[in-house]
Amino acid sequence: MPRRIQPLTAKQLDGVRPRDLEVVELGDGLLPGLRVRISRGGRFWSLNIRNSKGERRRFDVGDNISLAEARRRAETLKQAIKQGGDPTGERRVVRQRAKDARAGIGTLGSVINAYFDGDGASLRTKGEQQARIRHVFVKYLDRPGTEITVQELQRAADAHPSASSASRAITYLKPLARWAAKRGLMQRGFSELEKPMERSFEDGGHTVLDRDTLTLVLPEFDQGHHGPAAKLMLWTAARLDEVCSATWNEFDLDTGLWTVAAGRRKDTRSRTRRKQFPAQPHLIPLPRQAVSMLVKMREGKPTGVLVFPNAHGGKLDNWDRWSKSIFKRTGTSGWTRHDLRRTCATLAADLNVAPHIISIMLGHKTPEGNHLLGIYNKGRYRKQHGESLQAVADRLEAIEKGHDNVTALVGRQSELT
Repeated sequence: MPRRIQPLTAKQLDGVRPRDLEVVELGDGLLPGLRVRISRGGRFWSLNIRNSKGERRRFDVGDNISLAEARRRAETLKQAIKQGGDPTGERRVVRQRAKDARAGIGTLGSVINAYFDGDGASLRTKGEQQARIRHVFVKYLDRPGTEITVQELQRAADAHPSASSASRAITYLKPLARWAAKRGLMQRGFSELEKPMERSFEDGGHTVLDRDTLTLVLPEFDQGHHGPAAKLMLWTAARLDEVCSATWNEFDLDTGLWTVAAGRRKDTRSRTRRKQFPAQPHLIPLPRQAVSMLVKMREGKPTGVLVFPNAHGGKLDNWDRWSKSIFKRTGTSGWTRHDLRRTCATLAADLNVAPHIISIMLGHKTPEGNHLLGIYNKGRYRKQHGESLQAVADRLEAIEKGHDNVTALVGRQSELT
């Protein structure tokens, strides 16, 4: 019969005094498999049992802990191992992740790079997407991607000073997170991230600038780099990125036509649909006020440069800062850059412009969102489009000068339907 091992006692352990380089190993008869190695460096506890596959393994229990604590931990380990767990392996993985993170491997930052070097490489706005995600979630770039939780990123987005930037970062992050989760690089569930509420929005984020607000802000649009860009948005209902990325070779100021290339237009269709039915350029007839402003701005500019560059010649940015300065100078609040596009469409509606013409002004693929109508009617109503934008520009000019004649403007719209 095998010799029976006696249970260890705290007094017995305290009496062990190993010499230099000596290691004393003892087993515990009360909890089979629990062993302790005692040296001049301390006590090192382990559990020597078979795992769920029948393999004998040594599992770490802890260093320099009491006998009672060692037994408690060993019992917990036994239960976990019995259920198929591998606590030692899990701790090894955690240590390896920490080591990889220090080397930049497996971090959120490296996951972002991997995505945009792979599946996200063909995205037209990948530069903007990378910059936005890194800016909003900068605190987590050096953290292992698998350890970052949905709750942490949600709190980071909610606390970000710019709700619009945080919202765009979340939009860009979701497909990246799905891609990473399938490869074990991030946890699942990031599709549940919610965009923070726009703190500057009123009316649920669908603000239209009324006459009084326009009277205050329009004079400010003649100044700086952002003002003229904002004015062009109001005159044409163009999107922010369409204006900020516009170059001079898109404008024919002799004919008063702005051609927004198909590749620069917003296109939320699936990749398959985009291949089957390629997007078309958006032709925008410019009102005379826009032509006049652009002619003055064009002097001496080469054709390939941005129409509305920032102070360093790059793409116009810092819109949040500009908005805050406009709010401070005019005493207005509660509107955003996108509301300029909405205001243009609303002014057109107030001037009796037909809904399908407003849809074309907004650059929608099918008038009024009617897919069946879009299949049979490929017309873009160029004449009515131009007349409607001119009517809106005239209305804005009248508001700015303080003598807007609504009746006269509305009367001209009988032909715009």
